[in-house]
Amino acid sequence: MLGTGAAYLVAIGWFHKTLSTTIDQVPVTDLLLILVGLPAVAFAGGYLLAGREPATVSHQPLE
Repeated sequence: MLGTGAAYLVAIGWFHKTLSTTIDQVPVTDLLLILVGLPAVAFAGGYLLAGREPATVSHQPLE
């Protein structure tokens, strides 16, 4: 959330000359999709692509 907020503020600062005096349309839907959807997709991808731990140790124990 902090990164998205910072990026949004930087974008406003960068394009401040082309913005109107009042910001009429804040892309709330897009921001919510980024803030909720991106972590959900990352979680699902990590869960689906994570490998399982090996059942046994693959090397000889040191004595």
